[in-house]
Amino acid sequence: MGFFENMGQHLSTAGQEAYKAAKELANAGKLGLKLAEESGKLDDMYEMLGRSVYDARENGREEDFTEALDEIRAKQQEIAELREELARRRNKKICPNCGAQTSDKNAYCPACGAKLG
Repeated sequence: MGFFENMGQHLSTAGQEAYKAAKELANAGKLGLKLAEESGKLDDMYEMLGRSVYDARENGREEDFTEALDEIRAKQQEIAELREELARRRNKKICPNCGAQTSDKNAYCPACGAKLG
């Protein structure tokens, strides 16, 4: 019985590891979808700001776009955080200098040579 018990334990461990890997992959996929969704929202925000600036200038109005710019900055920060989290889950780093993704084992960016933190 020792052989079958041992095999059962190994199969159980392998199954748990496969489940954990599948769950992590699914979570990374969800994070990737969220990143794409938020990037689309940022594009919409840029378009709305551009139209607002154009309309204001075309009609001779002076408007303050500080609120819209603050919202865009907040969305950019949210997207940067999502990219960092997704890179971390994929065992990658994002170069702060050029934005390239590289292995988390690299000390320097292969694209631009910048030191990675």
